Amino acid sequence: SGLGGLRGVSAQQDGRFSDKDKKIIKDLKKSGKIHKELDLKVDLRKVNMEVMKPWIAKRVTELLNGVEEDVLIEMINNYLTDFKCDPHKLFINLMPFLEKNTGLFMKELWSLMYSANQTESHIPQPFLDAERADMLIKMEKEAALKAQLEQKRISKSSESKDQATAGGSGKSGSRWDRASRDLDPTSDGERDSERDRDKEGGKERERERERERNRHRDRDRDRDRDRNRDRDRGRDRDRNRDDSRERERERERGRERRHRSRDDRDRPANSRWSREDRSRSRSRDKRSRD
Repeated sequence: SGLGGLRGVSAQQDGRFSDKDKKIIKDLKKSGKIHKELDLKVDLRKVNMEVMKPWIAKRVTELLNGVEEDVLIEMINNYLTDFKCDPHKLFINLMPFLEKNTGLFMKELWSLMYSANQTESHIPQPFLDAERADMLIKMEKEAALKAQLEQKRISKSSESKDQATAGGSGKSGSRWDRASRDLDPTSDGERDSERDRDKEGGKERERERERERNRHRDRDRDRDRDRNRDRDRGRDRDRNRDDSRERERERERGRERRHRSRDDRDRPANSRWSREDRSRSRSRDKRSRD
């Protein structure tokens, strides 16, 4: 419930909005901006949207002069997920974006949707025709290439037989045969050129392998240098730690000496007790050293 217990209604449920949309649609039809293709009944459940989405994105970008409006494209795709969507309302929603191209886009879109309803694969017939045409072109190219290769094979076989016949008869052949051999693309000059190219390619490959070996050596050298540097740093840390410990022990011994000298000054020099104390102190020091 809304404020004060009153329920609100959506724009679709409010009769005023629906009447307004109907009036706009009626005016657009009268002006000829809405094409008759939008009156075709289309079941969106029988449309392969995975095929349609790329077409929608491409066509919208073309109509916007190459500007990719991802938000607009996503809005159209989301609208078409509703099986009860009205193409006339989609037309109204697209007008602020596509402007004068709205009618053309909706005419092409809804015609493809209707065509998809007529095929078993739920793919628009123009898409199937284009795919079939591409396949035929590809097959024709493959057939032409195969025929060309077969013609070359037959030609070479025929030339080999002619040369064998000429060699068996001991004749060098007529000047026409010599001219055909001179025009042969596999002449000695071209074969020499091919050998030179192969040799140059081999040298280039060898240079590339040498560069690769040098890179490996550089990496190994850098790795060894890093390991040696880490080892030297470890030794320096150990040496500094030992020096610190030695200095600490030296400071401790100095403090003990100062403490003993202060005790000796505080005791009477000629007292019997002071002599006994000094004797006990020496015994303690001797035991501590042992």
